[in-house]
Amino acid sequence: MYIHFIVIVICGILSPAESIQPACPPGPAVCWAVGDPHIRRLDGTILTISTTGPVLLLKDNAGSIEIVADLIANGASTLLQTVNIRFNYYGRTTIIGINLHSSVIMINGMSYNINTRYNHMGVSAHRIRRGVAINGDEVNINWVDDSKLYITLGNKYQGTISGMCGDYCKPSDRLV
Repeated sequence: MYIHFIVIVICGILSPAESIQPACPPGPAVCWAVGDPHIRRLDGTILTISTTGPVLLLKDNAGSIEIVADLIANGASTLLQTVNIRFNYYGRTTIIGINLHSSVIMINGMSYNINTRYNHMGVSAHRIRRGVAINGDEVNINWVDDSKLYITLGNKYQGTISGMCGDYCKPSDRLV
């Protein structure tokens, strides 16, 4: 008795964006910087950096969000001293500065007590338990315990982010 197998091969043309690339998970992506600092990138990998001075954590290609941390030496390690966040919405720029051990935040060069809610041109800032929350268009930033920075990005930023936080589901032009 003979058994015959018939194999049918269906050929087609797929672009790299179709079914070949792993899908980007739905929902927000998170980058955090904690300690001296350890940075969990948007893709889940973890970096430890020990430099001082300004470090670009993330920036989107359109220029609507940029987050820079200023690191200072602290004995044998470094700490997040200041975090500067620039939002560029509706043709207006809002710059927010958060400082280590401070009860005020700087918004466009003016001091605001973190107990006073700020809301203007799509950007808000308010006190949360043990810190401050800053929100923009699909961007949520929490500064907690004077040393922990959590950045959450919505889906609109997929494929547009650069900086130490890495990219967020950036499409690849190569086949996997």
